Amino acid sequence: MELVWTLQTNIVLFLYTHLPMKATWRLFLELLKHGADVDIASKNGFNPIHTGAKEGHKEVTRELLNDGAGAYIPDKNGLTSLYVAKQKVHMEVDRDFLNHGASVYVADKDRFTPIYAAAQ
Repeated sequence: MELVWTLQTNIVLFLYTHLPMKATWRLFLELLKHGADVDIASKNGFNPIHTGAKEGHKEVTRELLNDGAGAYIPDKNGLTSLYVAKQKVHMEVDRDFLNHGASVYVADKDRFTPIYAAAQ
């Protein structure tokens, strides 16, 4: 039963980051409270923190980071959450990632860094 709950919780957490934030904020917090895997990834390596960065959900990314999500974990293309946030120009999210150990020097598979993404 616990395995099923964990699997369901992780799937819902991943899906949550793709839904409108205000509608499901309490559900999101409950999932974290019940041990959802904050680093669960899709087949391309995108995880909830990447999606929060892409969408500019500072509250979501902050909660995920405070719950132990890796700000430095790359997807299959080498993109970290900081890189994704820089591409979308989400400055407040960027600061949170940097405060949680994300590096501006980690390059993607094409050798581009978050600094490069910010400069585009």
